[in-house]
Amino acid sequence: MKLSVRFAVAFVQVLALVSPEAEAPAQEKALPAALERAMAEAEKTADDGLKAIQTLEKSDDLRVQAAVNGTRLFAQMCREARVYHDKNPADPNLLKEWKEGVEHFVACARSGKDAYEGCSGGVRGLVSPIDGHVLSYSFSLPTSYDPKKKYPLRVIPSQAKWRVIYNKPRVNPNDASRGEYLVVSPDCRGRNVCSGMGEVAAIQCIDDFMKYYAVDRTQVTIGGSSIGGSVAFRLAAFHPDRFSAIHALTSGPAVLLSAGNGRVDANLVVDNFCNTAACIFDAPGEVWFKTNREFCDRMAVLGKKHPGYFPLLELTDPKGAHNKIEEPLVARGMDWVYKYRSDPWPKLVVYKTYNLRYDGAYWAHLDTMDRADAPARIEAELQEGGRIRVAVENCGRFHLNLARELVGEAKNVRVSVNGGEAFDASTGNVVYFARTGATWDVSRERYPKGLVKRHGLSGPICDAFMEHPVLMVHGTQDGADRQKELKKVDDAIFHLWGPGNGTIAETGTQHSAFERKADAEVGADDIARKNLVLFGPVSRNKLLQRIVPSLPIKIGDDSAEIAGKTYSGRPHQRRR
Repeated sequence: MKLSVRFAVAFVQVLALVSPEAEAPAQEKALPAALERAMAEAEKTADDGLKAIQTLEKSDDLRVQAAVNGTRLFAQMCREARVYHDKNPADPNLLKEWKEGVEHFVACARSGKDAYEGCSGGVRGLVSPIDGHVLSYSFSLPTSYDPKKKYPLRVIPSQAKWRVIYNKPRVNPNDASRGEYLVVSPDCRGRNVCSGMGEVAAIQCIDDFMKYYAVDRTQVTIGGSSIGGSVAFRLAAFHPDRFSAIHALTSGPAVLLSAGNGRVDANLVVDNFCNTAACIFDAPGEVWFKTNREFCDRMAVLGKKHPGYFPLLELTDPKGAHNKIEEPLVARGMDWVYKYRSDPWPKLVVYKTYNLRYDGAYWAHLDTMDRADAPARIEAELQEGGRIRVAVENCGRFHLNLARELVGEAKNVRVSVNGGEAFDASTGNVVYFARTGATWDVSRERYPKGLVKRHGLSGPICDAFMEHPVLMVHGTQDGADRQKELKKVDDAIFHLWGPGNGTIAETGTQHSAFERKADAEVGADDIARKNLVLFGPVSRNKLLQRIVPSLPIKIGDDSAEIAGKTYSGRPHQRRR
């Protein structure tokens, strides 16, 4: 069996990386008798509900899927109420509502009835393929919602904690949106500013909502104030073809994140707002004013270079403050945002990236980077006469989707790359391009043979937790103690993401315990489909033993040798 995982993350002597005194969840305390009864009843309802949907989990019926996921969501809340009672005191009334939610969704799953029929708003659940955590998003519809029409969608990022204050969907005009538009507030897995798994969760929630409701894809806006605006900056910067416009009120591109980091700082990739409108509300005394001015200045320069692109509206309130902009100014800006429509096949695409997790947008995508430590950029333009001009930087391969929606009925188009001689490319599908020496031409393959950084396999290491199912693998060799090895996994997860309820230091990420297996239990299907996180030391993990000889670095039980320099694990223990 060949070991060909997308990622194998080796935690060598993991206790040298994770504090041995890592904070553990608080011990359960005795509850008042009435609350204990309510808690026990909710937990039993949750367990019974999960058992009831087991045979329905693989149904292809969207209505059954929705009811199954609703059951999972409310069952998860019932079961977690005890775990997080100290930080989020359990409310018997909410426990009762969550029980009703479980019962409602189980009944709908069994009958095939639409659990949300006629509702004006509510909450939906979905399961993350990464760790099995049940994500959620709240939504609202117009009171006159008609599935035969298309509606603008307003995305309002959520930094909510683990609780979702809803029970079964209700038909209540007060839950409806205030106009002829849809609203969705996606789960970002806690207060992580939609980074890492939080970013993936937000995108998954938006996509899930679009499966069930009639969304006008040319009018999908995202935004908010403070952190909500930061999330809008980031998601639109890295996924511009998903949003027509953003709005950010007294916010910045990298709130609570590493400014200057090409993976999280939207200010470094302003180029990507070529076709996504940006409305920035700011105030001279606000902490993000200077940063936003830099963003707007870059947008203005690019807009002057490319007339008709990089739509921008900056509105400054001289007397404003954080989260405080005068209402007439806000109304003017939001009216501009909501009227803007995006083109799914724009004639010009500009995209800049620092890693291939984010490889392009619309019909133009980068495939390889010459240097991993420098940004790459693609600029693709459909010109008069059906010619396509492409300019790339730090790139050896790219691909274009030359679909009929873009190029019309022509069977071929002439493509010129970096000012070179034009050549023919067939239309109607995705076409790959590669550079040989200084010459560009059409390629049969997207990637060259052998190992190469690519989308989903480019690093940094958080790539391993942003797409495929993750499997934590502990060792069983050399007298390994199973409980101690599992504690390594627990400590590593706590160190990397905090407790599952996402409350640690404002940056915790809601998560499950992740799927876990011993090295001897890992099968061919696990290796083919999942990202394996292998826990050391090498002498105790048989999968580590298999891959270590082929790695470009040398790994021992308590050290690693990289580029001729040895790093010992124990001297780098995290101290309190």
